[in-house]
Amino acid sequence: METSTSQISRRTVVKGAAWSVPVIAAAVAAPMAVASGDGNTVTNSDANYYWASESQSTWSSLDPAQGNLEVRYSTRIAFKQEPWTSGPPAGGALQVTVVFSQEVTLKAPIGQNWVQSSPAGLGPARTFVFQLSPSGFGGDISINLNGTTPGAITASSTMSLINGGTTTWASESSDATAVLVS
Repeated sequence: METSTSQISRRTVVKGAAWSVPVIAAAVAAPMAVASGDGNTVTNSDANYYWASESQSTWSSLDPAQGNLEVRYSTRIAFKQEPWTSGPPAGGALQVTVVFSQEVTLKAPIGQNWVQSSPAGLGPARTFVFQLSPSGFGGDISINLNGTTPGAITASSTMSLINGGTTTWASESSDATAVLVS
């Protein structure tokens, strides 16, 4: 009886290794992408949670008072699902982060079912984080603030969704500008 021995060439081993590198990279990257949540951010027009227009056709607004460095910040987030399947995520929490160009102080706690998660107290601070839990169909944020310096002030807002499963949210920021008067 004759025994055959086959040898694998070095070229075959190198080819096999070259093909396995992209497969291994994809297998490692896929769970990381899902865990990061980046797959859930989409354009405002395609998102489940989106910036809904204020009356001035902007997503957020800063309306200055006639003096005392006062300004009102407001925005609205709404929910849509097409086709309608299950509605808003039961365990989700909306989070809105607002970054101002100067330190501001809230004149009163936020209310309206939103909770201020950062900073502790009313400020002064440049960054405020608000959460709505459960996220439901979204909601309005409207707060009165005092700035620190007369002149231009901007607010840049971003949203995210915590524990929202496959539900999407707008990736664009919502920016507003006003002029504070002393």
